[in-house]
Amino acid sequence: MLRFLNRELEKTIVMVTHDPQTALYARRTLHLDEGDFVEEKGAA
Repeated sequence: MLRFLNRELEKTIVMVTHDPQTALYARRTLHLDEGDFVEEKGAA
């Protein structure tokens, strides 16, 4: 459902997870360390 909303209806999805397997579904991931962005992976 989230993929459909994102790709077909062009909706932005923001998901927070600690599960690396779940994060693999994302086109772009941001990593936080004590409130600061420390790493970005994927295309913008």
